[in-house]
Amino acid sequence: MRIYLNFDGVLNCVPNIRGPFEHLETFELVMRMHPRLEVVISSSYREILPFDVMRSWFSRDTQHQIIGITPVLPDSKRVDEIRAHVKATNYRRRFIVLDDAASQFPRNYGPLILCQTAHGLGELELTELLNRLSNKNLKLEDIDKLVYTGLLPPVPRSSPSETKPRMWPKNRSVKPVN
Repeated sequence: MRIYLNFDGVLNCVPNIRGPFEHLETFELVMRMHPRLEVVISSSYREILPFDVMRSWFSRDTQHQIIGITPVLPDSKRVDEIRAHVKATNYRRRFIVLDDAASQFPRNYGPLILCQTAHGLGELELTELLNRLSNKNLKLEDIDKLVYTGLLPPVPRSSPSETKPRMWPKNRSVKPVN
């Protein structure tokens, strides 16, 4: 499985008030649970920073899973850059996109897990990510158990008043909490 990863709004909350890459630890734990997982950076950071610098932000034991960056295609949306990378690498399996910019993707784009910019990788998104990676039907309570047992660090919980409208795939198994 492959993940196309944006940074701001996923690993970072925007505005960033809790420190840089506050959700990196959680994301790396997911990577460790799935050691064959490949991660491709689709963040706009790739336009100004070398790949090796961005890969160095990850723990040594997960750096080998960061395999590349999407191409920068002027006047294109992120979905086009992801599609170009999929085609260029001849990747033929399922992939996941972790991003917060709904405008960069078609409506109901199946691979997309849309994060809330102000919260980043939170409970709902983490639940959806783990469900897709494991082909299980986890619930928010399962994430709470993982946090309680120390397998995952605490992740943000969105209050209903802070939840912005999302575009979720029609086959989404975990529904946002109202």
